[in-house]
Amino acid sequence: MLADEPPTAYGDTFTSGWYHDKMAESSQYERAFAGIWSVALDEDATLRVLADGARRYRES
Repeated sequence: MLADEPPTAYGDTFTSGWYHDKMAESSQYERAFAGIWSVALDEDATLRVLADGARRYRES
């Protein structure tokens, strides 16, 4: 992000997209993503979960 640009959240739908660039709005998205990142698995753990799911699927 450039220093003179406001933080912006973008989302899209089937027919359009939207931008939230007001500080109160974009900070809600920053908090939400911080929460997601705080509980997300790292790459190795994610690969193990996916491999385990694939193994269980093949065995069923």
